[in-house]
Amino acid sequence: GGCSATGGSNQGTRIDRSEFAAHVNFLLGEACTTDSDCDDGVFCNGVETCVAGKCRRDAETCDDGLACTIDTCNVASDVCEHQAKCSGLCTEPTGVCECGGSQKRIEVDILTDNYPAETTWTVTDSCGSAGVILSGGPYSSTSTSTLFSDDVCATVGRYDFTINDSFGDGICCGWGSGAYTVKYDGVVEASGGQFGSTETKTFGSACPSDPTPPPTTPPPTEPPTAQPTPVPTTAAPPPVPTSS
Repeated sequence: GGCSATGGSNQGTRIDRSEFAAHVNFLLGEACTTDSDCDDGVFCNGVETCVAGKCRRDAETCDDGLACTIDTCNVASDVCEHQAKCSGLCTEPTGVCECGGSQKRIEVDILTDNYPAETTWTVTDSCGSAGVILSGGPYSSTSTSTLFSDDVCATVGRYDFTINDSFGDGICCGWGSGAYTVKYDGVVEASGGQFGSTETKTFGSACPSDPTPPPTTPPPTEPPTAQPTPVPTTAAPPPVPTSS
C-alpha cells in the first residue's frame, strides 16, 4: 500500500504531479493566485477557480438543468453522461414520468435514518427477464432524515421490492425514523421501516404467463322428488229407503 513519487500501488495519485498539489491546496483551502493553482486535472471534480485568494469548485459538473435526465460523470473517459430518467414521457420541470399505453408507474419513496449509507433497495420484475428495473442507495452519509423519490414506467405484472440495511437494524426506529413507501399505479402497495437486514414485498398483478384457473363446475342439481298421487276415495252408497 501507500503511494510514492513514481506512483507505487496507487498509480494515478503521484505526489510529484502538479495536480496533486492543486488538489491538496483545494482541500486545505490554501491561498492561490491563479486558477491553475487550484486545477487538480480531474474532469469529474468540476472546474476549480481561484476566488479572492481561495480555491472554489463548481458544485455540479454535469448537471444539464433537466429534471428528466440522470446526470453522471464517467471518470474513465472524462465525459458527462445524461440518461433518460423515464422509459416513457417525462414532464419538465417536475421530472414526473408519464406512462403510456398500458404501462403502470412504480414510485418508491425512501426517508433515510441516521445511517443512510447502509441502505440500498431494488425493484425487480418477477414475471419476466427484465431483472432490476429501479434501484437506489447507498446514500451519502450526510443525507440523514432526507426523502428520496424515484419512479419508473413498467409493464403490467408482478414485482418484488427489496430493501437492505448493511448493519442489520433496518431504517427505523433505533437510529432515526426512516421509512419506505412503494406505490403501483398511484396506490400504496408496501410500506414500512422496521426490519433486520432485508425485507421483500411483492406487489402488482398476475403475470401474463400465469395459467388461467379452470372454471368452477357447479354442483349437480338434484332431480325433483315426485309426490305419490293419492288414491281416489269411493263415496259411500246412499241409504236404502225403509218401507212404512
